[in-house]
Amino acid sequence: MADAKDIEKKVADFTQLLTRVVQTGGNWYIPEDVKAQFQKQSHNPDINDINVAVFGQLDTDKMIALARAGAVHWWQPFTGKAFFGDADGMKKIYNAVPAESRPNATSAMTWVCFPYKAAGVSNKIEVAVLRQLFDWGADVNEKKGEWLEKAVRQLDGEPLKEFVKRGSIATVFKAMDAITDDTRRAEIQKLLQKPTSYVKVDDDTLSETKFIPDAQGGSTFKALFNFRARRVNEVFEGPDRKTVFMTSAAFGDYDSAAIDFAREKLKSLGGKPNDGGAKPAFRGLSAPQA
Repeated sequence: MADAKDIEKKVADFTQLLTRVVQTGGNWYIPEDVKAQFQKQSHNPDINDINVAVFGQLDTDKMIALARAGAVHWWQPFTGKAFFGDADGMKKIYNAVPAESRPNATSAMTWVCFPYKAAGVSNKIEVAVLRQLFDWGADVNEKKGEWLEKAVRQLDGEPLKEFVKRGSIATVFKAMDAITDDTRRAEIQKLLQKPTSYVKVDDDTLSETKFIPDAQGGSTFKALFNFRARRVNEVFEGPDRKTVFMTSAAFGDYDSAAIDFAREKLKSLGGKPNDGGAKPAFRGLSAPQA
């Protein structure tokens, strides 16, 4: 089995071969024996790890020329550039590939969704590469979330954030079951949170919605502040969207600080809530006429 030293030697050997691949007048000249040696290496399905580890370190323009000539499979140098964190090289290859032969972005993502060694060579996980793969349609939830689970369990920082924000929440919680470090679990849970949203329903009503991540996919809690009716309606909706609980309270029975905050928020959104804090006076029954 090949190791890092074997890869280093192969890179040196193929780099030497590439010195004979030259560009003249805008066209690439590839000697037949060079083409044959690359074909022998590239077309062996039993050494994909080696090909990714080797081709990812070779000259991008010359690998494009070899791929166009049928000497190497497009996906190998493309994935190799992703593997080594070379976003520019990866994009250059992607843009050079005929549309009908474009490499699969999800497949390339699987090589950089967790720390991995190809033939003894470690990958370099760069957030710029991940974002570009996601822009090309890489699916973090493929294979029932297998790759997402690997990412959640083993990545951190910005790369972890990129996976979590695109992944199934239920899968993220499943992956967290294998994590015993409370600090790390808290970090992941923080990434699952979404900012509270505020919507002006009309001049008198503000809708406040909070997302609650959970193992079933997430629930929502909504509060409707109606300043005309002077009531707050709260609605909890479970992850199945069928479990709904609702409560209603008069302003006088609700937290005054929350009402004041909602009033100012509605104003900032262009609403016109009443500013009075006191309950409207109740006139009662009129006295009988004499």
